[in-house]
Amino acid sequence: MNLIRSLFAALFAIGVACSPLVAQSPEDCSQVSSIRVGVSYFDIAGRHEDGSALEFGYRSEKPRLGPIGPEVGALLASDGTMFGFVGLRLSLPVWGRLTMALGLGAGAYDAGSSVDLGSALEFRSGLEAGFRLSEDHGFLLTLYHLSNAGLGERNPGVEVLGLGYSVFL
Repeated sequence: MNLIRSLFAALFAIGVACSPLVAQSPEDCSQVSSIRVGVSYFDIAGRHEDGSALEFGYRSEKPRLGPIGPEVGALLASDGTMFGFVGLRLSLPVWGRLTMALGLGAGAYDAGSSVDLGSALEFRSGLEAGFRLSEDHGFLLTLYHLSNAGLGERNPGVEVLGLGYSVFL
């Protein structure tokens, strides 16, 4: 649990330190609300049984602290696995329409017939690269890790790779 607290504290500190660097241009997709849908490949490391999943999410423009903003999301896998979470994202424009983001979140996990991650409470930490195609939409590539951070007797963790589509509001 100390690791998760440390990660959240680091994300907060980076966001405060970097907030003057965040572009405020109309092409900056890190500072707008969005709805996203995507497909994911569950367990890319191949340590458990892999599978496909659909993902849905909402990222809010407000409230924000510099480049840090809230997000909510859900994963629904083909084998009945479900994960719903709330979290924070640190979004920074990289170049032109390209953005990068770090995300941390926590949520409820139901394994369905997939891998038992050891707890109903799981943490999501990951990276995202986004490309804004126009003022209204863009694509995302995400890579994240789900783990119970040692809260359960077992903590196998799983990595997820996803491709998503965002509609900016």
